[in-house]
Amino acid sequence: MGADDKEPVPLPSAPSRRQRFLAGYTWLILKNVIGWVLILASFVAGPLVPGPGGIPLFLVGFALVSFPGKRRLTARVLRGRPVVFPPRLFLLVSLLAALAIPALAIWVARRRSF
Repeated sequence: MGADDKEPVPLPSAPSRRQRFLAGYTWLILKNVIGWVLILASFVAGPLVPGPGGIPLFLVGFALVSFPGKRRLTARVLRGRPVVFPPRLFLLVSLLAALAIPALAIWVARRRSF
């Protein structure tokens, strides 16, 4: 017997229709469970993890879950609506906010330290 006398290896049979159906629904359910776990964990991890915290967890979880109207909701949120401010009004509001917010923070910090 030589090296060329090997028996052919039988190919695995293709999954049946029922197996493909069950595999598809199993993956759908597992994907949704993982997505909801990540979404719920994002609310816990958000305040506990420094930096963006729970935002990446929420986004990955939201991408995994499936529900009716998700595509339309995502497109609507991403499209957004531009907000147009008159340039002088925007300058005035941003200047007032830049001055008032630090002053308010310092005032609150000084009141609590005494």
